Amino acid sequence: MAQNSIVSLAPDAYRQVFLSSPDYITISRLSDGFFIDVNPGYERFTGYARSEVIGQTSASLNIWFDAQTRIDFVNALEQSGVLHSFATRLRTKSGEVCDVEVSATTTVIAGEPVLVAVVRDVTERKRVDAELAQYRAHLEAMVEARTAELKHLAQHDVLTGLPNRALLGDRIAQAIHHAQRYKGSMAVMAVDLDRFKQVNDTLGHAVGDVLLKRVAQRLRDLVRKSDTVARMGGDEFVLILKEVPSQEVVTAVATKIRDALAQAFDIEGHSVEVGGSIGVALFPRDGTDAHTLLKCADVAMYNAKQAGRGQFRFFGKL
Repeated sequence: MAQNSIVSLAPDAYRQVFLSSPDYITISRLSDGFFIDVNPGYERFTGYARSEVIGQTSASLNIWFDAQTRIDFVNALEQSGVLHSFATRLRTKSGEVCDVEVSATTTVIAGEPVLVAVVRDVTERKRVDAELAQYRAHLEAMVEARTAELKHLAQHDVLTGLPNRALLGDRIAQAIHHAQRYKGSMAVMAVDLDRFKQVNDTLGHAVGDVLLKRVAQRLRDLVRKSDTVARMGGDEFVLILKEVPSQEVVTAVATKIRDALAQAFDIEGHSVEVGGSIGVALFPRDGTDAHTLLKCADVAMYNAKQAGRGQFRFFGKL
């Protein structure tokens, strides 16, 4: 008795689900595609009244966004007999196109083979997903930019923007590798300003900072883009000259640098003269690694200062 009651109540229970579902549900005949029934969710979503739909097909109502999508839907359904969350776009009565997911299956109702389709409007979800994706991409771009900025700050002098001590060793190693590969030579120059402390003491640190920036720019202007100008700290700079064919070429560059630093800098109405002492080490003659070449260049620079400033010296030659 109880079992018979359940069976008799089942159609009413399914009908209640059909009517109250927030998704739109259609039932259509497999033989001709005519709609047999649609739920209130369908009416709300499409704008069509139930009376306008019964006896029509999805094609006659122009619901599908394009014919090919409908063909893909039918083919996929015929292959498996059931579909879950088929992503497509459907058109409402007003012409609005909405993103949807369609789940469909074939069954038999009252002896009639039918197609039952449940359609969920995902337009808002896709809009939110697109906004989240855009926001995520924005955050990733910000993180990437900030990471690049922090990397740059870690490897470059804040005042002049030149490579700092941390990056210098890597640049020298690259130049050495290039020279070894092509069986050439390269040079490391240590440059120390001669009267920088006097400028700081008499004109102040602000003028001293401007002077360092001007010196950095002047040094950059004197070498090739493939070369490196770095600031070691204070008033000490290091230059890496790649692919130097001879010591005479290095001598010519050192002479240009010495003469350029000897020219006065016009800073805030002050004519600032400093000059510089330069020490040079050559690969592979004076060393085959960054540490040795820097040490040799520094020793040569010290010898240049001892010689009376405004001079340049090669390592091993007084």
